[in-house]
Amino acid sequence: MSSTSSPSRSQTITVVGHVCIDENTDVATRDGHTGASVPVRRTAGSSPVFMNRHWQQLANVDVAVIAPFGVDFLEIDSTLPLLNGPTAVDTMLYRNHIDGPVRRQECVNADRAEPVPIDARAAARLGSSDLVVVCPLLPNFDATYIESVLGHTAALSVLLAQGHFRRVSADGSVGTGPFIDDERVIPLFDVVILSDEDTDDAVTLARAWSERFPGTTIVVTQNSNGATYFQAGIVTRMPTRALAGDRIGNVVGAGDVFAAALAVGYLVSGSIHTAVAGANTVAADFVEAQTHISGPGATGDIDPSALALDAATSPAN
Repeated sequence: MSSTSSPSRSQTITVVGHVCIDENTDVATRDGHTGASVPVRRTAGSSPVFMNRHWQQLANVDVAVIAPFGVDFLEIDSTLPLLNGPTAVDTMLYRNHIDGPVRRQECVNADRAEPVPIDARAAARLGSSDLVVVCPLLPNFDATYIESVLGHTAALSVLLAQGHFRRVSADGSVGTGPFIDDERVIPLFDVVILSDEDTDDAVTLARAWSERFPGTTIVVTQNSNGATYFQAGIVTRMPTRALAGDRIGNVVGAGDVFAAALAVGYLVSGSIHTAVAGANTVAADFVEAQTHISGPGATGDIDPSALALDAATSPAN
């Protein structure tokens, strides 16, 4: 299929991951009484949100999301097709304090974002799925939990690995760390996608994973350089088209759109080469379409060569 066409028959997609709320504050915007930064924008964030928006543009696609969330998430986004009900009062929130080009980030309510247990309804949904995408924002989706998810399905399985590299400290600061238990987790999936921003030497790690787990295709997204994929240790580099500076919009969510397009493209075509090429095109189209930029966190005047087409799903990433 082409990079933007729909599946010819109905495809059932189930996403198991985290959702979050992104809250941006601007230190230039002050409360006149307290002098404190005030929220200027709250939006729904995370891979499930951006992937679902892409899939909803296609025909013959049925999407459901299994994720921990609080009742406050529904006030921000009531359109995400969540299979389960609220699991907490407050949703995990990523707060971005923006002062010109400097952004300080903290994560709140991470302790309330435990994986959703797979009950009978979730198991039935997984069992009827053609595609299952697992996309945590935190490293608390351990091998045992993932096995409980994939044990109910024979679907094409895709992991967005970024959350396994993330660490949230007790004070809410966000950092990175090694992928824990990759020996058990990686071979559970047909495809694993990571970004060269997720960890140092992502391509080297992907090559090692591919050699150790030859049954899993590893895809590394590489900013304006496109993507590289590995199959049984064999590498294929897939460049993307250059974007003119005046055609660059907000890159938030581009990595998730890439993953969404790749997953459906691979499901339909059976060719990872075709899927990656199509996903590169879809991600570039997405970035070019984001032409109305306003508020803190906007891309602004940037060097196109520095753009992260695979960038984190939202300011949360």
